[in-house]
Amino acid sequence: MPIISNSSVSPSLYSACVYCFEPIIIRKILLTCPNLKRLQVKLGSINQNIDLPIIPLNHCLKRFILFDCYHLLSLQTIDKILLYIPNIKEFFFQGCCRSSFLHFGQILFNRLKYLIKFHCSILELSNNYENNNLETIQIHPCFYRIQYTINSHGYRLFTANGLNKDFFGS
Repeated sequence: MPIISNSSVSPSLYSACVYCFEPIIIRKILLTCPNLKRLQVKLGSINQNIDLPIIPLNHCLKRFILFDCYHLLSLQTIDKILLYIPNIKEFFFQGCCRSSFLHFGQILFNRLKYLIKFHCSILELSNNYENNNLETIQIHPCFYRIQYTINSHGYRLFTANGLNKDFFGS
């Protein structure tokens, strides 16, 4: 795990791409890089005992790309991460959702008031589809392009129709 000191600040860093094992690194990066505009995080095997602080940061980050490689992030952890970055305009998430996608979408809608673009590849591991109508989540324009398919195990895979490759660029 990289060592990030709270005393060292990098005001000239505007974009970062990291591979890490602990979600707490996201908070540490945001604290040490106050002018960061784009952050891409690929989470490896996560220590599930790590508890993130619930203290909001109100960071100026605009684009956040999060890959949960081993599908271990809980909805509560994602919610805490979003507390740190309420100003993002673009968000991509690839991972799993152990509760309903609708619940995930409600968290995004409540936390990210400035969200303009949302792209995803999310496997919903709950097959309780009662009161989980996709139209309910489409109250926000960012969700209009979200579609799902049902895999052979009965789980839904949510993706954004017309995912733009430029999203991962600068």
